[in-house]
Amino acid sequence: MMEKPALKFNFTEQPIPGYVAVTLDADGRAPLYEPAVGYGFVEETCALPPRTVHTEGIMSDGAGFSIVETAFDAEPGFESDGYNRYGMAFRIDAPPGAYRIRVKLTSNAADATVSVSGMHGDRLLQDGHWDAAKRLPT
Repeated sequence: MMEKPALKFNFTEQPIPGYVAVTLDADGRAPLYEPAVGYGFVEETCALPPRTVHTEGIMSDGAGFSIVETAFDAEPGFESDGYNRYGMAFRIDAPPGAYRIRVKLTSNAADATVSVSGMHGDRLLQDGHWDAAKRLPT
């Protein structure tokens, strides 16, 4: 069986061989997700229920992409849950399978949240299958 090529994305302006370059478009905006391309920033996550994120405030300084949020969505009485801190989300179309995901942050790790949608990591330690389609045994 032939191994599939790694999905590697480069968010800087420095070319890196073997990586997909993610750069601002001709109008200086972050590239939005397009199914034909298979990756890009989105305006809402695929969580249930979907969580709104922002694309207008995404900036790039050549060393990476960032966003500064000045307000958060806090449901009255549940402010400490941190339901929606907005931020940005980058979607990648990837075929079913097991992946190792590495993210390099340029900010303090305490200020960032990285999540992977569509993955049930807790199922990796259980008997049976970790995916809903029961294609990937544990």
